Amino acid sequence: MNASLAQAQAVIGADVEEIIASIGNEGFFSIQLSPDKTVDIPLPSATPVTIPVPSFLCGIEIRNETIPNLVTTQITNVGLPVIATTVKNSSIRSINLPIPSPVPIVPAYAMHSGYFLIGSTPDTVKNAIIAFETGNGLLSTLGFKKKFAGLPMRNNGIAYVDAKFGKLITEIQKQMISSIDVASANSTERDISSIFMNQAKPQSCALIIENLNNGIAVKGTTTASGAQIAAATTVVPTVGLLAAIAIPSFTKSRNKAKSIHTANNGRQIHLAIFDASMEAAALDMPEVWPTEANYKGKTSTQFFKDAVSSNWIEGVDAAFFAAPGIVPEENISVFAQANNAWCVTLGLSDSTPASTPFIFTKNIGTSGGSAPANSTLNTVNGLMNIDPFGEKTCVIITKGGAVKILPRKLFSQDRFNPSGSDLNYIVP
Repeated sequence: MNASLAQAQAVIGADVEEIIASIGNEGFFSIQLSPDKTVDIPLPSATPVTIPVPSFLCGIEIRNETIPNLVTTQITNVGLPVIATTVKNSSIRSINLPIPSPVPIVPAYAMHSGYFLIGSTPDTVKNAIIAFETGNGLLSTLGFKKKFAGLPMRNNGIAYVDAKFGKLITEIQKQMISSIDVASANSTERDISSIFMNQAKPQSCALIIENLNNGIAVKGTTTASGAQIAAATTVVPTVGLLAAIAIPSFTKSRNKAKSIHTANNGRQIHLAIFDASMEAAALDMPEVWPTEANYKGKTSTQFFKDAVSSNWIEGVDAAFFAAPGIVPEENISVFAQANNAWCVTLGLSDSTPASTPFIFTKNIGTSGGSAPANSTLNTVNGLMNIDPFGEKTCVIITKGGAVKILPRKLFSQDRFNPSGSDLNYIVP
């Protein structure tokens, strides 16, 4: 268990026990349907189905700001674009990502009245906050009041599926089943589709759950049978199984996003130095590319400090040179080795092949080494288990401006330095 907690802490960058301790007792998940907007959902081998635009909202009770701060920190570290708006004294932060989906998805989150809210769009979170403050939410609707009439509202949980929503879901399922090519389907697929088409009917429910001394009581009305309610208890382990499948994929995507963000920063460093070098050459000024004469025996940290103070790299603070696992430092005057993720090649010139590495993350070096060391490009033979990225992947920006993100299994001397130029490089 301790090993698992340590691994989880390394992945998310926070104390897992502290996160768990910050979570309260309440939580919810809801799907809403727009009363006036529709969207076409494409179906395989079938005419798209038109449905009201859905939105998604979930919330958990929190005792402090540990989770909101963690989410904000992770998004900031990856470099995702965030837009902030304020509603009822709460800040709603939305992540403007190009998510391919027929349904509008602009992930947004906020903390309000002791709840951490996550919604599919900023408006979803905004409407939830306004409904909470005004008392004009779900509980105030006539349909909800009618369904829950006579049921105790002081309980341990509720489940509510509106008949309109249940009918819509059933219609989508039927259209998906009907899109199966019966001629090419096997007997099992045909049997399943036939059973579903014959038995499927809209589902709805209005249930409350109470924790009693001798068990759990479920009260209310539902179109489901007793057997179906019992079967619903399999939802929790199923979600756990799906999470076990999804978390490694999410972690992989998260790591990829971090390496892309680091590569983008490296590309900007290259562009700044390249532009400054072109300008210096045109004005017959001293060389901007780091030379053996100026930096041999020094560090890449010193080079970057010089580059910023000389305005070769403009409009950035020192945190720009960090990467995952590297402590960012905004003040260039105190920028140090611990804040720098990059090694820098010395002695690049017009005759140096464009494929020669210019800057690369400092986990590139001698395989099995514990720390980067000033050396030559041709001595590099692997990845080291240090930040950023450890032995998982690395980022390289070539003299010509090409970006390389090489996972460990693809790393080789030829891919790292295809030109074979045996130039010296300096480390942070």
